[in-house]
Order: sequence, then structure tokens, then C-alpha cells
Amino acid sequence: MKSYFWIFIICTLFCLSCGSRQEAIEDLRVLVEDIRTNGNEYTAEQWADAEGIFEEVCDELEQYEYTQDEKTEISRLKGEYMLAIGRWKVQDKMDVVRDVVEQVSGAVKGLTGEKEN
Repeated sequence: MKSYFWIFIICTLFCLSCGSRQEAIEDLRVLVEDIRTNGNEYTAEQWADAEGIFEEVCDELEQYEYTQDEKTEISRLKGEYMLAIGRWKVQDKMDVVRDVVEQVSGAVKGLTGEKEN
């Protein structure tokens, strides 16, 4: 999985350097499809890379004029990306909160146990 992700990044960056309005839309589509397919397995580093790619694609998209249908597709893809990354960020924060709660619970049990002795 990890090697596919890096191949995807290299291909995306290569495509960004070539640039056309349809390639920019396709880059966004490929990113969203990869997130849809593999996002559940992404590491924090891969999510950070995906954010960087998303920003580059958005910069590329801003360089062109689009039809209304293309604008609708771009908005749909951006929305799907934002939803996916939002879910990941919430899950990441929930994991941090869960860890803190477990640590506090352990500390309380330790303190309680010390008082019983």
C-alpha cells in the first residue's frame, strides 16, 4: 500500500508540472479516488502529503476557466476531499482524547491504590 501511495504522489506531481485544465481536474479526481479507496489505511504522514497535493491541485485549478459542469464536478470532488480529511482529523483527535482519558484513569487508579495500602 505504501509504495502505491508514493507512486501516486510522484505521478501527481509530474502531472501538475505539465498542466492543463482537464489534467488539473483529473489530478483532483485521482487524489479523491485514492483517498476513497485507501484513506482508511493512511498514516499521518500520508494525510499530510495528501493535504500538500490537494493545495497544489487547487492552485493549479485556479489558473483556468471552467464550464458550469466542470465547476460543479470540481466542487463535488473538493467537498468529498474535505469530508474525508475532516473525518480523519476528528478520528485523530478522538484517538488523542482516548489516550489522555486512559492515562488519567490509570493515574487515578494508581493514586487510589496507593491510598488503600
